[in-house]
Amino acid sequence: MIAVKINIRVTALIISLTIIFSISGFDPAKAASEDFVIENGVLIEYKGSDSKVDIPDNLGITEIGDGAFEGNKNLTEVTIPEGIKKIGNFAFSSCYRMTKISIPSSVESIQDYAFRSCFGLQSLSLTDSIKEIGEGAFSFCSDLSYVDYPIHLDYLGDEAFRYCEKLVKAEWPQSVDTIGTRVFLKSGMKNPIILNNGKLLCYVPPQTESYQIPNTVTEIAGGAFYDCSAINSISIPSSVTKVGCSAFTGTAIKDPIYINNGMTLCYVPSTTEEYTITNQGTEIAGGAFRGCEELKSVTLPDSLTKINDETFYDCVSLINIDLPESLTSIGSNAFTYCRKLTNVTLPDRVTEIKDYAFYWCESLGGVTIPGNVSSVGNSAFYECSQLSMVIFENGVKSIGAQAFSYCSHLSSVSIPDSMREIGEGAFSACDSLKTITIPSSVTSLGNEIFFWTHVTVTGEAGSAIQTYCAKYYCPFIVTDLSRDAVPTGSAILLNGGKVTLEAYNIQGNNYFKLRDLAMVLRETGKAFQVEYDSSTNTISISGGKAYTPLGGELTVSNRKTSEKAKLSTVKVTYNGGEVDLQAYNIYGFNYFKLRDVAAVIDVGVTWDGKTGTIGIDTSIGYSS
Repeated sequence: MIAVKINIRVTALIISLTIIFSISGFDPAKAASEDFVIENGVLIEYKGSDSKVDIPDNLGITEIGDGAFEGNKNLTEVTIPEGIKKIGNFAFSSCYRMTKISIPSSVESIQDYAFRSCFGLQSLSLTDSIKEIGEGAFSFCSDLSYVDYPIHLDYLGDEAFRYCEKLVKAEWPQSVDTIGTRVFLKSGMKNPIILNNGKLLCYVPPQTESYQIPNTVTEIAGGAFYDCSAINSISIPSSVTKVGCSAFTGTAIKDPIYINNGMTLCYVPSTTEEYTITNQGTEIAGGAFRGCEELKSVTLPDSLTKINDETFYDCVSLINIDLPESLTSIGSNAFTYCRKLTNVTLPDRVTEIKDYAFYWCESLGGVTIPGNVSSVGNSAFYECSQLSMVIFENGVKSIGAQAFSYCSHLSSVSIPDSMREIGEGAFSACDSLKTITIPSSVTSLGNEIFFWTHVTVTGEAGSAIQTYCAKYYCPFIVTDLSRDAVPTGSAILLNGGKVTLEAYNIQGNNYFKLRDLAMVLRETGKAFQVEYDSSTNTISISGGKAYTPLGGELTVSNRKTSEKAKLSTVKVTYNGGEVDLQAYNIYGFNYFKLRDVAAVIDVGVTWDGKTGTIGIDTSIGYSS
């Protein structure tokens, strides 16, 4: 009888709850979905506290965004539904308790550090749809002992499985043809790894005492022999044409290593004090001098165009280095921790300075960034504590995040009118920086550019930097930044024949009216149409169309004195796409830098310094 009464009461309770939930509209699935923050198909945050999470398949999610679950200490299991194609940077990083992750067949890319420091993760089943595993994606997964790899994997990023100490064996897909540096550093792998059908040597265990590289190998991946301290000699077969960054760092190899018939230097013994590269090669393999702590001087060939990543990393005794005029590229971490390096002259041909290039070169006194460098990389001069002066030549457009952070002696910075962007924290903790002038050309400004400084910024009224300074409570002084524009005395030749155009020299460059250039080119193969939309302040250039004159073209005012030129705010498009053309406004007319226009329409421009003649040649394309 008692049991019957209890059953009746339980049944009644269930019915009552069902009625309540029906009336209130309660839906467990809907409640769970509210824990997921989604923007444009990207899951950007999980706000719940469940240990086991099934990501709903009805929310239109196509991507797990950067850091969506990062640092979640409750998470133990996750099921990702079909339809998601990408797992973003740091998506599940530092989910310490996570032991299981179900990845669907729709996922194609696992981005950088996606599962870093997921200590509890023991096994992985990666579906065959995955083509890319990013930098550090599974690094520090210390319990990871088994990985079922996708058969169509193309790319493995730097240090993807670093410190996966229990990962001792795996069947790696031969499809991989691109691999980063030190992919298996400090992992438990016991055997050498060769991928891409025998062509790509990726890893040699650090306990190896000797190793014969197979003749099928054409590429040695970065860090392949890293910390193989017992190896004191190696024979490189002639089949090898490429060696990755720091491939032999940490070995005891006693002789330098060259490939490509002696044209590419790949390794120098760590005890080297002086070295001269005698070949006429165009590049040095990344990390070739890495860890040469006693290196004091090095002579580079005048044919060198590229210093690759980590080339002089940790050369703590290197004081001076003469970079050849042929140099065009300085790689990431190229001079990192060269603590005694006091002087570097960057050649005019240099076009890129990558991230961390001169990181912690604490003795470096000053630097001029050539105008051909479009962008200075993130943290490129971070902690160069003795750096007192930086000059950016006209042409530089972007300064990366924290590029000059903690340059505590930096007191003088020259920003040109070509600059468009200054990244987050670019000059943070620059204690000695008291004043800086930012032109109105800078329209993109990262957070906390001057954090931990006492700088006063000078700029023009209404500029982006004025608004920025108001937001971050940074002292701002309004000034007129007009530039002197001097009528050019240079002769101008079009395909060898003299033409007359009004032009001004501004800060060493010649500027012309766009319609004047269109007029003289209208009957050539480089013709272009020019239209202006006043409602959007946009000039549209249409290549391959004959110019329609409006009247007034090729008028020369014959002004003899210097004029004042202000940076123009006009936007420019070429065949529908926005292009970055620097312009100045003089008496209501926009004047454009000739070489910038030439690069857009692809026409040859020459300069004869002896005769002071500017040449425009429509028979050739533009060359910088």
